[in-house]
Amino acid sequence: MSEPTQRPETGPARPRLRAFVLGLAHALLFAMAFPPLGWWWMAFLAPVPLLMVAYRPGPSPMAAGFWAMLGVLPFWVWTHGWIAGVSMLGVYPLVVYLGLYAWAFVVLGAMAARARRIPAMVGLIVVWLGLEFFRGRIAWSGYPWYLTGHPLIESPSHAWLAALGGVTLVSLMVLLPGAWWVTRRSCPRRWAVGAGVVFGAWLVGGPVVDAVTAERPGVPVRIGIVQTNVPQDNRMDWTVVQRLIDWMAMRDLTVGLAMSDDPPELIVWPEGLVPGWTMDPVSLRQEIDRGIFWRLQPETAEQAALIAHYGDEVAATQIVEELLAMQHALGVPMLVGSVAYEGLDIVRSERGGMVYDSDAMFNSAFLIRNGRVSDVWYDKVHLTPFGETMPYISNWPWLQDRLLAIGADGMSFGLTPARSIRTLPLHGTSAGDVELVTPICFEATMPAVCRRLVGRALATGRPVLMVNITNDGWFAGSDRGRLMHELGARWRCVELGLSMVRCANTGVSGLIDRRGRVVSRTEPRVEGTLVVEAPVWRPRTPYLRVGEWGGWAALALLPVLAWMGRARNSSEPSGPDE
Repeated sequence: MSEPTQRPETGPARPRLRAFVLGLAHALLFAMAFPPLGWWWMAFLAPVPLLMVAYRPGPSPMAAGFWAMLGVLPFWVWTHGWIAGVSMLGVYPLVVYLGLYAWAFVVLGAMAARARRIPAMVGLIVVWLGLEFFRGRIAWSGYPWYLTGHPLIESPSHAWLAALGGVTLVSLMVLLPGAWWVTRRSCPRRWAVGAGVVFGAWLVGGPVVDAVTAERPGVPVRIGIVQTNVPQDNRMDWTVVQRLIDWMAMRDLTVGLAMSDDPPELIVWPEGLVPGWTMDPVSLRQEIDRGIFWRLQPETAEQAALIAHYGDEVAATQIVEELLAMQHALGVPMLVGSVAYEGLDIVRSERGGMVYDSDAMFNSAFLIRNGRVSDVWYDKVHLTPFGETMPYISNWPWLQDRLLAIGADGMSFGLTPARSIRTLPLHGTSAGDVELVTPICFEATMPAVCRRLVGRALATGRPVLMVNITNDGWFAGSDRGRLMHELGARWRCVELGLSMVRCANTGVSGLIDRRGRVVSRTEPRVEGTLVVEAPVWRPRTPYLRVGEWGGWAALALLPVLAWMGRARNSSEPSGPDE
């Protein structure tokens, strides 16, 4: 087998400049593949520059990786600049962390490309997929955004491969042509032919799979979506007056949906948008028994009008009670997001106010029927890293509080991940009894979480529908962030063979079919409603049974290939670079 050769360099600056330029090219191509441009076919070109750096890194792979990382950083700055509105100091460590994967790929890829008896093409692909899976599933509880195969959700004929083993398999196919081209001089013919056959079968076979697995019409459930447009800064400091104003707006939108000529069978609100402090029945009862109330302190004419309606003191449960009464009068079940407590004890503080002390606090989705909250609700299982929790760091509360005070003053991470998973039964729809899977916010981009939830729902024997409630006010003016959040959720539909309804504060909301295609979508940062016909299914995709086997395999092989390459390098006599 021929080996990668290193072209002569004219000076120490040349490999560094080459690595930087190629890293920058990777960043540019990758950016064009994702929203807002969404040129999905650019995903095939985007890996090539980094593959070139790893295959021929020059005298020092670590130095080449560093300069390639510097070239890649603008992509991560561009995609994550919205975080500055939440935490200016938080942008820098996140961008550097994400950029480090380019450095790690060049260093480990250079080792793997030299492994004995393994073609460099294979080594580079395995390292890329292993690192990507590590970032998406394991490190800091997982961040599976901007994966190599993600742009191909816009090509349903080829995204279907995720139903066999997750997005990693699609990323593998995206990497194949570029990895072969970069290593073509050293790639054994049988490996090149095999790769070409596999890639060609996938490329050409997509339309065939489309024809064979043409979607049968499913029985739809009519869902009404209420999209709010509450700024995230309001949610972080949601005054009582603002809660009442937002409640009235949501109430009017909900009534308009329910009173239409063809009313929905379920109305959905976004994550955490019930303007109260809790929705679980036990905690609500304690608020009522303790007589908890809010004082109104109006500052504008509009706010003064609220006092005329409510008085200057409002019970803390007032809005929830009005919500329950409204739902009972309308007769349409509602799915809403709020907070649930475990072991709540409302005590008086030294300053005379009331403190909500509990064993645990959850971000939850509640189903309301017949004017009451269902006894079964969903508590979020996977908290958003650095949005709701600090992975690892949360084990030292004093350190977490110190970091929040420095980088995100005003935020607090008091939520607890649920210890068990639940799904919500919705009875009496046109499709019969349906089991709702309700991943909250970031959870819809986590493949393993949604797989567990759907598996739990299928155990009931009912058809399943995914409903993702989220608060995308975090993205502020970054609509590409909203579209990326939606894009990540669309892959769950392909993997699991299910439709998904998304209801997002500030958008985008809509319906995604089981092939990952957007059927209907709202405009971002606009308050309004949307009614969709969401088919329900009893899916049986291979992914449901085997999970992300491709990612686990790549992760397991990554250190083996890197060690083989390093062992080979150390066993060879020192001399000039090849």
